[in-house]
Amino acid sequence: MKTGTLSNLIVVSDSDNKKHPIDVHVVVKVKAEEDTTKVYFYNHRILVFNLSIKEFDEILSPHGFIKIHKSCIINPAYLEGVKPGRIAMARLSDDTEEPVSREIRKILSTYIIDAMYS
Repeated sequence: MKTGTLSNLIVVSDSDNKKHPIDVHVVVKVKAEEDTTKVYFYNHRILVFNLSIKEFDEILSPHGFIKIHKSCIINPAYLEGVKPGRIAMARLSDDTEEPVSREIRKILSTYIIDAMYS
């Protein structure tokens, strides 16, 4: 895997060395699914990579992304709320919900409150 950055643009090379420029502002979430990782965009486009969720976390965390579960990273700009319950769910602006680990619930709640007042 190779990555490069220019402001909010990242370039991710897949296992075939094909380069994919990605604007982090339009990424809603990244999910590990079986042996691939999918990048979901606000326009409902999806790219599939053979990179691990850990590798994407290392690439995206400097851009403010939050790993909310062992298999999901979100862009907090698309976070609309956290639905409480036995398993809390992050509501995203693409009309999807993703489970939130117990450790991250308070962080997301604080993030939402801070965003409301900034």
